[in-house]
Amino acid sequence: KKYNNKDKNYYQDIYCDDDFNDYAQSFLSQMSANGNAHDLIKNISNMHFLLNEGRTENNFYSDSLRNLNKINWYQKVYPFCDLFLFHQIKEVLFRQLSVPYHVNMEKTLRWKYKAKDTNMYMDMLVLDECRYLYDWMPSLDMFYSGMMDIERQFSFRFILDAVAKHRMVYNNEFFYGTASVSKFETDYVEKVLSVRKNII
Repeated sequence: KKYNNKDKNYYQDIYCDDDFNDYAQSFLSQMSANGNAHDLIKNISNMHFLLNEGRTENNFYSDSLRNLNKINWYQKVYPFCDLFLFHQIKEVLFRQLSVPYHVNMEKTLRWKYKAKDTNMYMDMLVLDECRYLYDWMPSLDMFYSGMMDIERQFSFRFILDAVAKHRMVYNNEFFYGTASVSKFETDYVEKVLSVRKNII
């Protein structure tokens, strides 16, 4: 409650609902590695701040990251469909350290059934660590020289495009502008969730 109190862009009714607040605190505590909802919110806020592009984030960059930020990638890297930009580098380097999970939209299964009078919905999400991207990509200090190898750059960017096409319809906060091939090409369309199957 205290983080967004009186924020006009935030849904205000939750301040009248103590049950929702208790549920939210319980959920956030369970999502946290140490069971502390406050730490989780702080860490996600810090991550979001560093992954954004603004005026002050680079005050927190290491020298290596600052050097990568100064490079005019659009003049040095083959453009494909989208330009290769610094925010993509920053995100994959961040993810290389954090071991993320990506939802595989094609393998996700969805069902709908009726329990007495209530419609029930169930999703089975398949998560992929995408280690073929993160383990193979160069480290921070080697990133520039690695991306100047055209074969390595092509491989990296096609993999990045494939990962992005699984989430671009549902969550485009990060990994945007990564298309190597247009989403309108038959074999490279963005992935969407399947229609729910009625099981009862």
